[in-house]
Amino acid sequence: MAEPAQGGDRIALHFTWYQRRSEVEALLPLIEERLAPFGVRAHWGKVFHHRPTDEAWPMLADFRDLRARLDPDGVFENPYVARNIG
Repeated sequence: MAEPAQGGDRIALHFTWYQRRSEVEALLPLIEERLAPFGVRAHWGKVFHHRPTDEAWPMLADFRDLRARLDPDGVFENPYVARNIG
């Protein structure tokens, strides 16, 4: 599953920052707002602000089904995964 690149041409933007998590989290909504007109789709394993939707990530339901089948006890789940993947 290559979800971030699924369904057409894509470009990836990667940012690296110093350990200033609160500043990064404060800036993410602005970055995502400015990128929204371009159909932004965050990488599942990266830091982002907006909540995933089935419209933005067309294979999200498939991933959830796969995860439920391979990890039914939620051994690999953590707060980040629970919040972002559901």
